[in-house]
Amino acid sequence: MPCTVKDCAYLELDDLENAGHSDRSKLEGKQWISGKYQEVEGGRGILKAVNNGREPTGRLPFGKAFKVVVMEPDETTDTVDTALFFRFCAWRIGCTPYFISNTWLNPKTGS
Repeated sequence: MPCTVKDCAYLELDDLENAGHSDRSKLEGKQWISGKYQEVEGGRGILKAVNNGREPTGRLPFGKAFKVVVMEPDETTDTVDTALFFRFCAWRIGCTPYFISNTWLNPKTGS
């Protein structure tokens, strides 16, 4: 999802260097926009209305079980804080947006 606000925080994806592949993957060079600063439309069915139908921008690298969200990249240390966001699905009535997360906790203290 492209950045919709000015000066989005993001992570730029890159393949492992010198791994024996001369081909670039389709994700190399792509920006992963921080979900801390940008939300997108999410959910389906009746449960789409939960959280006003909004969820953080992120990716589903491991399938639809949870969304991996970049929260805060730090260029000075080349690190990034990430979070997992989950959703609730009910047969025949849909799924909530991915909004259930541990980000309610203070990441530094765990409380």
